[in-house]
Amino acid sequence: MVGGPRGTAPACPCPDLPARPGDWQWRRKGSRLFFLAIMRSSSLTKNIPDQKTCRDLMSRTSMRPNIMEHSYRVCQIALFLGRQMNRRETGLDLALVGAASLLHDITKTSSLATKENHAETAGDLLLELGYPEVADIVRHHVRFKPEDLDAPIAEVHLVNYADKRVLHTRVVTLEERFADLVERYGTTPPVRERIRRTREDLLSLEGRMFGQLDFPPSRLEGFNRIDCFDLEQDPPSPGS
Repeated sequence: MVGGPRGTAPACPCPDLPARPGDWQWRRKGSRLFFLAIMRSSSLTKNIPDQKTCRDLMSRTSMRPNIMEHSYRVCQIALFLGRQMNRRETGLDLALVGAASLLHDITKTSSLATKENHAETAGDLLLELGYPEVADIVRHHVRFKPEDLDAPIAEVHLVNYADKRVLHTRVVTLEERFADLVERYGTTPPVRERIRRTREDLLSLEGRMFGQLDFPPSRLEGFNRIDCFDLEQDPPSPGS
């Protein structure tokens, strides 16, 4: 299991050097499965931070514990969906999915004070750090680029969708998540309309995505029974 007791962050050294390109893969050590970042030829042309480097960045930006827990929960969902999609030979880069999931709210703590757009500031920071592929996904984890709406399922779709399924640290339905967004942010008619359009986009994406999978969206709620820092387990099937 990655991490310590429930509610605590996994111990993580914080290297000062940039991470090498990596991929997220299962590796067996003794009788246990460990989730590690390892080199893969498919990622050699990209600079993708591994999990330790992501944790270092969270520390450097003074990320609040609740935002860190939210980010790990989003990562659980996005990686699980990516693994399931890749069984259908979709070729999704799980290293990219994992890093973008963990870092999608990297500037959220500071934005709460500055009122800046945290998706934009996070994208700017990650681009400056030399992670352009991660930056592009993070920049669009709130709203898609128009051309992405009907494009084949890609890494950005998994991260955006996973984020919309997590309310704080709890996995909920899209309806619950968007009801909360309206309650918290829907202060004007234009904002409420933008939230409504985003909800429709995500419902459409959910239909496309789960039309290719052999389980319903409700299965993701099984992650509520798993420690948010545990990136190893798949969610139990409903009723198990």
